[in-house]
Amino acid sequence: MSDYHWVRPANLTLPDPDENADEFWEGLKQNRLLLQVCSICSKTNYPPMVMCSECGGFDFQWTESEGSGFLYSYVVTHQPIHPSLVDYTPFLTALIELNEGPRITSNIINIRPEEAEIGMRVRLELFQVNSEITLPLFVRESAS
Repeated sequence: MSDYHWVRPANLTLPDPDENADEFWEGLKQNRLLLQVCSICSKTNYPPMVMCSECGGFDFQWTESEGSGFLYSYVVTHQPIHPSLVDYTPFLTALIELNEGPRITSNIINIRPEEAEIGMRVRLELFQVNSEITLPLFVRESAS
């Protein structure tokens, strides 16, 4: 396992949640990854949205994700795309497919970018930035 330790740049822009995602962000603050599920067709929508991407329904329930999945795809960024990232490249941006089906863009915080492998198993690791924002990050599961 890697000895890499991820550090979040202090001045990096934070997410600006809208009212459609309030439950999602509140869940993260309570150490829960909540997914939006359509009450009509049972489609799990991520990111949270006003209208179901499958049937066009407007009624949703929220269900807790188990927080596990696999690395579906990734990109390694070598050039800082934001002034806060000048001393933080290269870095890995990961597309995680959760066991429940949706894909979530995040970071895998316990590996170096060159250690990423499509299909590797990951699990949720929440990172509290401040009292209002907790980020859903991931760590590589150890091989057992």
